[in-house]
Amino acid sequence: MSLSIQKLSSQLSTLLFSNTDTTTVLNAISADTYSYTHIDAIQINNEENTHAVWLKIYNTATPTLGTTQTHMKFKCPAQKTVQFSFSGLAMGTMCFVVTKEANYTKSTDPDNGAGVFIFAH
Repeated sequence: MSLSIQKLSSQLSTLLFSNTDTTTVLNAISADTYSYTHIDAIQINNEENTHAVWLKIYNTATPTLGTTQTHMKFKCPAQKTVQFSFSGLAMGTMCFVVTKEANYTKSTDPDNGAGVFIFAH
């Protein structure tokens, strides 16, 4: 599945960036194109895997997987869905992937893609 961008009519988040089958394929999002400045929440759905996954977020649209240091990373246990909420976490252009490992030098695809949902404004 590919990256989906949806405009929202909510009180805070105005955009939803999602990919229901995220792997190590880069999902780049331009702050200039979509006019966002903050992340409000992140949800990771890892129901389809028997292993934990790591959502890695880079503060560039063109990271080199396995070389570029991650800006943020979030763990989702096996067969779980987790949500992280923020009070407007400042973020510009970004890119995200999901891997089996936390270490930025590792980039093994999950057995099955994980759902990633990023709410922004």
